[in-house]
Amino acid sequence: FDAILGYTIMAQDYPPLGPVEAIVDMPQHYLAELTHEGKTIYIPLHEDLIVVVKEEEKLLEMVLPEGLLNLG
Repeated sequence: FDAILGYTIMAQDYPPLGPVEAIVDMPQHYLAELTHEGKTIYIPLHEDLIVVVKEEEKLLEMVLPEGLLNLG
């Protein structure tokens, strides 16, 4: 997943998120670390959530659960 460093995450009902600043290796999965509105957030990187990777545009289209930005 290091290849998506610098990518922006796009998901329905969310503003553009990113750029991805780091990848966190958790036991069950990886997380994309980024800053949104001044706070650090973590987006789960799971193949079921990733819809399309657009390498030229540095975009990652995802399906994200509702309320993800309200956690923490």
